[in-house]
Amino acid sequence: MSGPCADPAAPPRVLLWVTTQRDASITQRLFRSAGMEGCAVRSLHDLAGELRRGADALLATEEVVKVEGIEPLVRLLHPDEASADLPTVLLTKGGSGSILASGLLARLQNLTILERPAPISSIISAVQSAIRATKRQRDLVEQMKRIRELQEQFTMALRGSELGTFRYPLPHGPIHWDAQCRAHFFVANAETMEVEPFFQLLHPEDRERTRQALTRSVAQGEKYDVEYRVIAPSGAVRWIRATGQTLHDEHGAPKDFSGTTQDVTARKRLEEERNRLLESERAARVAGDRANRLKDEFLATLGHELRTPLNAITGWVEVLRMDAGDPEAFDEGLQVIERNVRAQAQLIDDLLDVSRIASGKVRLNLKAIPLTPVLAAALETVRPSAQAKGVRLAISCPADAPPVLVDSARLQQVVWNLLTNAIKFTPRGGEVAIRVTRLPGALEIAVADTGEGIPPDFLPYVFERFRQADGSESRPHGGLGLGLSIVKNLVEMHGGTVRAESPGP
Repeated sequence: MSGPCADPAAPPRVLLWVTTQRDASITQRLFRSAGMEGCAVRSLHDLAGELRRGADALLATEEVVKVEGIEPLVRLLHPDEASADLPTVLLTKGGSGSILASGLLARLQNLTILERPAPISSIISAVQSAIRATKRQRDLVEQMKRIRELQEQFTMALRGSELGTFRYPLPHGPIHWDAQCRAHFFVANAETMEVEPFFQLLHPEDRERTRQALTRSVAQGEKYDVEYRVIAPSGAVRWIRATGQTLHDEHGAPKDFSGTTQDVTARKRLEEERNRLLESERAARVAGDRANRLKDEFLATLGHELRTPLNAITGWVEVLRMDAGDPEAFDEGLQVIERNVRAQAQLIDDLLDVSRIASGKVRLNLKAIPLTPVLAAALETVRPSAQAKGVRLAISCPADAPPVLVDSARLQQVVWNLLTNAIKFTPRGGEVAIRVTRLPGALEIAVADTGEGIPPDFLPYVFERFRQADGSESRPHGGLGLGLSIVKNLVEMHGGTVRAESPGP
């Protein structure tokens, strides 16, 4: 009954079943800015009609569902076992612990519960994640369908295969083979062939393995069942499956080795494609699980990082409200509030930068400028935090360094992010240094520190978005894991490269 929008290029269509028309209008405007179309519905009857038109997700509040009831909604969203649920995000006052949420969780597969009040960014992120997860499920279903088709083709190919026959008199007779067997080996006329020339027809990587299988069958009576490649004079490769057995005389001596050959090239290719699809499906499933895990970790980290400065601001506001007569306490409170406001503003700026980069909205204003003033400006920006922590700063730039074609503001942002990250992980008494080195046709900027180091298993992921070596809320260093991702994207937009090196903790 419900399904995705027909036009894949159209923005995702989200049905909004919320408490008031005002809520629907506000949500529609915010969804439009996030690249989604919001369509308001006022009743279960309206919802059924919009589902027939096609929808990608549903955003509903607990209040409207209570009015209509759980059962009618479930019948609309999940009409039968063969249908996939419409991705649904439910806003409740009790989170997943509410009675209504528990009832829906037991009946629907693609349901996300958000506790109210929830930030609009969390609501938009939850809807987008639900739509992406459902798309991955549909892609996996299509892949499994393709795998089943390949298996059917594989069965038909086996049934249609033609067998060739051969006989090898022991111990030293030539191989006798029929026309079909000769065709398998691209040999047109020779009705017999000696053993050694026969092995030369095989792929070099398969010769010794096939020879050993023949030896074991003749000497030890093992079953001969081997697959190998045959190379045509044109260079084409064909896969052959050969099976056979050894006959013995009355004294138990081997006297004859005979069997069949079968062209299994089609089966091998189908197997390779099936394995590729299975690996692709497995990789997609792993990537989906990882994306969901990273999303959950990021949302938890985001909530923690936003609460921390807010708690400090709120605490000092209460202190100043109770006693604003102490000038020293007043100054200290203002400093704490100002510092935490800046910290929260930086978190929001990082989130906005990541969003602009992902949507391709960042434009560079490139000009040829000297490098030293840009680096010095970035250094001065972080100097107060370095001094407060007792970390030394140093800079080394060749006097003859040529001008560079860059966006000075964005390059300063890159260096500032690297310096801030280095200071964060460098203990008191350590040093953070900027070094500029001339390379053939390029300049290299290195930010080095005497900090705690990066674990080897995390080093390949250090520039990935939302990734942190320690993502727990109890970690000693704050942050969202966005700074180095922004660095990588901005550097690559300039046509440069960035890498991280560390001998480990």
